[in-house]
Amino acid sequence: MKKSLLIAALAVFTMASCSKDEVVETPQETIGFNVVANKATKAADVYCNDNLMSEFSVWASYGGKSYFADEKVTVVNATTCNPEIVRYWPAFDNSQTMTFYALAGTTTDLDWTAEGATAPTVSYTVNSTVADQEDVLFARSADFTAKQTGKVSMNFRHALSLIEFKAKNKSTNLHVVISGVCVSGAKNAGTFTFPTTATTDKYTDHNDADGGDNNQYNNGLAWAYLSGAGEYVVSLKDAVAVPNDQTDISLTYLDEEDAETEDYYGNSMLLMPQETDDQVAGDEIYIGVYCEIYNMAGNAYVEATDALLYKGWALVPVDVTWQMGNKYIYTFVFGDGNGGTDGGDDPVNPEPGTDPVLFPIEYTVSVDDFDFIEDKEVIMQK
Repeated sequence: MKKSLLIAALAVFTMASCSKDEVVETPQETIGFNVVANKATKAADVYCNDNLMSEFSVWASYGGKSYFADEKVTVVNATTCNPEIVRYWPAFDNSQTMTFYALAGTTTDLDWTAEGATAPTVSYTVNSTVADQEDVLFARSADFTAKQTGKVSMNFRHALSLIEFKAKNKSTNLHVVISGVCVSGAKNAGTFTFPTTATTDKYTDHNDADGGDNNQYNNGLAWAYLSGAGEYVVSLKDAVAVPNDQTDISLTYLDEEDAETEDYYGNSMLLMPQETDDQVAGDEIYIGVYCEIYNMAGNAYVEATDALLYKGWALVPVDVTWQMGNKYIYTFVFGDGNGGTDGGDDPVNPEPGTDPVLFPIEYTVSVDDFDFIEDKEVIMQK
């Protein structure tokens, strides 16, 4: 079923990061931080050196034990960071190292690991309201063996996956209008363990055109203990008509140069990184669009006369391999397949069914025999 449905999925990787570090001046022997953040994805939370996060939480390990845990550092501006508690470097000996771990981009109270762990873990649940989802950022410092006169470099990376949607219409006789998108069945909670190597290297050359999985610096990192099943629905502010010219139409994000700040990426989904297996029953994730599909009698759509074929959710089961820090764009291609699975007509509650969205008109052929009336001789004379 999955192979014949009307969706083409394009997984595209993108991240953007700042090119210049911001140095924070603090007295010698106190612990200060140099903050660098990749751009976030929600309109209200675009973090970069020119627009830093307002705060982050930091956890420190010294000699394999907790030095301090989950302490807030307020970012006042590019030159001032104020820890809620001023901390000092310990008196190192040759066998001890000190490491810092940090989280940003979330206001959620996180469950950090208990005393004694060499690297912290945190538990997190993705917000079910897409507009309120957070771009969770993580950072790990280098391992220090002596007091530092400079600042601790904390380069933040994305901990979640970014999901976006487009649509394309290849059919010459369908007119499509989309007013919502959804992801259903994705695991929504997990536990993250910080990396064992520093995140101090900054990556600045990612773009939407390179494609593929070149997110090598996050290799080996994964969320564990994934649980729960979330449903994420976006009702579009304005319905989107998808012309039958095979043009990719964005459904969940705006062009940067045209977007209002409060709307930019506002409908993009920040979801838990995860992988599904199509060999396991019930393991698939459904993605879909709430749409109206019309039959075009002629070469162009005529609202007054062209008939409605379907109105409701068109859902498609997909297998995913979502990795943290990656962006995935799914393009719904109308005109291929049967329209996916009927998901009901409630615009805020998709319910995967078993019937296809579109039932093709099929024909059988038979011909009546001629009815015999008479057998008559005709005399050949004038």
